Amino acid sequence: MIVFTNGCFDILHRGHIYLLDQAKNQGTRLIVGINSDNSVRRIKGAGRPVNSQEDRKEVLLALRSVDEVLIFDELTPELLIEEIKPDILVKGGDWKESEIIGADFVRSSGGKVVSIPLVDGYSTSKIIEGTSSHNPTDLDREPGRSASYVKTQLSDFAAIVGKELVSSIEECGTAISTAHSGGMSVLVFGAMDSLSFAGFLTSELRRNIKNGHRDSIRNLTASEIDSDSSGVKPGDVFLALSPNAADDGILAAAMWARTKGCKVLGLTATNGRKLAALCDECVMVPSDDLPLIQHIYLSAAHDWGDLLRKNLDHE
Repeated sequence: MIVFTNGCFDILHRGHIYLLDQAKNQGTRLIVGINSDNSVRRIKGAGRPVNSQEDRKEVLLALRSVDEVLIFDELTPELLIEEIKPDILVKGGDWKESEIIGADFVRSSGGKVVSIPLVDGYSTSKIIEGTSSHNPTDLDREPGRSASYVKTQLSDFAAIVGKELVSSIEECGTAISTAHSGGMSVLVFGAMDSLSFAGFLTSELRRNIKNGHRDSIRNLTASEIDSDSSGVKPGDVFLALSPNAADDGILAAAMWARTKGCKVLGLTATNGRKLAALCDECVMVPSDDLPLIQHIYLSAAHDWGDLLRKNLDHE
């Protein structure tokens, strides 16, 4: 009976040990998928991981509960789960079953999904915060990197926000451009506190696009998702916007889009790591300053809109 679980497992703590022991008890062989260093950075932000993927792998393999460790470079373990075809899929209790990547696949193959309650008080992020008074991933708290500085120096964007963030913006831009060029739609969805900003972002994407192509870039509403009247097609891009902590609504929407075969992209920030872990690509701004976050989002959307226009001009 093959059991699979996954995570970053950056700094191993008691909560991890309990989860892995309980996971092994579900079957006979435990395979652990860990995010690559690149994948961790895209989910957790600059400064992570603390330990390299090879070091994390060796530490996990030293545990009596773990039989095999596999490294995956995507943000989600979906492809790895489909390759392994585990009998049992295990996640920590902070993930609802409806939010667990691969759950539908495992159930459809006759397997089961198990949620293990967390051990209270244990978190890698809290451990890191407790060892340093400085958070290197927080742009607005670094000297010379205030929101006003970013707003006036966007010509040197990479130097200001970091190469990892710029790379994420470019990856998302490529996904949007490729889908749009192939006749797919780009659907922007904002959580309750981001509805109006989602509209601004959509307008920025459509800004320089000819009328005949604008309808393929639009906002998607919660009512369209609830009633399943969105007209979403496999291959469409679903852009989930959540500058604050990702709530249940945005997480459920991202999972819904995955079941529809969409390419799921995320726009989030420091408190949205859970959303990032559900996306195929994600722009995660390492800050909790809302004006700064929104400004970077609009800058990204401006670049994406220009890319769409240039592609259409060459058709």
